[in-house]
Amino acid sequence: MKIALLGHGQPRFTNSFMVLMQQLKGFDQADFYLNFWSTAWAPTSDHLKAILNPVMVPGFNLKRVEVVDEPPYQLPPHVLNHSSFEKESTHWWYRRRRGMWLSLKMAYELIDEDYDIIIKFRPDGRLDRDIDVTTLDMSQDMLFPSNHRCGFDNMKICDQFLFATPNGIKFYADVFNHIDEYIPKVAPGWEHNVHTWASEHLLGYHMLLNKKIQHIGNYQHLLRVDGVSPNDDHWYIKN
Repeated sequence: MKIALLGHGQPRFTNSFMVLMQQLKGFDQADFYLNFWSTAWAPTSDHLKAILNPVMVPGFNLKRVEVVDEPPYQLPPHVLNHSSFEKESTHWWYRRRRGMWLSLKMAYELIDEDYDIIIKFRPDGRLDRDIDVTTLDMSQDMLFPSNHRCGFDNMKICDQFLFATPNGIKFYADVFNHIDEYIPKVAPGWEHNVHTWASEHLLGYHMLLNKKIQHIGNYQHLLRVDGVSPNDDHWYIKN
């Protein structure tokens, strides 16, 4: 069995990255496809490869690694004056959510082989148990964690981790293509409350709109249990 692992967004690497590699079992080939935004910690692809190569677990391969500058953006059509770019502002939330989905799509587009299972992961997260990927029920194309589920009452969902088939990850990555369309539909008052159009709302709306059934796996995703990366713009506190 061949698996691909998609890493994207902020390069929030912690020890969880190494633990996750040790938790995944049952594959014959495991390839990483990474697309991260440039930081002082890893300003280029070569810098990131130099950091990751020494810690790679046998059986895993850095197939394609891209570190790029985050592109400029514009807010969806709006009425209010959003002049602040400070943390927790509308601009800040929109940029990080858009950046997450755009970077995922860019990582997905790096895939250049056929795979049985494609795993969307965060480098500051791991699983609550070892998982043999050959035992996963992928009949619904996407297998979500059972915890960290937020969003709509009828579609609480976790966007931190995913096991997917090629069709499943194609659908999942397609969220980016509809962000500006979805935000005002998900939250007509989106300019007044940034928490009504979180990534889980956008993903949940994408699922509901396309009549997708959420298939929840018998596993949990553990986030930031092995420390917080200094590249985490939300949670890291510098001592």
